[in-house]
Amino acid sequence: MEELITEFKAIVQQYKHTIQRLKKHYDYPFTTECGHYYTLIINQNSLEVFERSINIIERFRKKRMLPAFKFRSDEFKTNMEFEIKRYPGVLTVRTQENIINYMKTLELIIEELEHQLNSFIRKEEGP
Repeated sequence: MEELITEFKAIVQQYKHTIQRLKKHYDYPFTTECGHYYTLIINQNSLEVFERSINIIERFRKKRMLPAFKFRSDEFKTNMEFEIKRYPGVLTVRTQENIINYMKTLELIIEELEHQLNSFIRKEEGP
């Protein structure tokens, strides 16, 4: 669900930039063609649809699945890209430690979920 929201937000940003670019086009006196206005209206409608979709998805996410921890994979990705650009071929010790601590947290969560699943299976098989 997080990936879907991230993708929709990227699409919304793209539509916002496109609409801003098309609105700047009005400043020029030669924009009397109807196709330009039609394109602007279509992009505005698409933007509204995607924004409503994001709101609906976020509302359902709040009801159904609240993550117990923050997803940090994108944060690690940007840190690693920055560090590789700055020091080619090297990741700092701090980033490596953060990744390892995050992996340990995930392993603990997986172990807890496996334990809950096993206890549920035993209850089902029970008597």
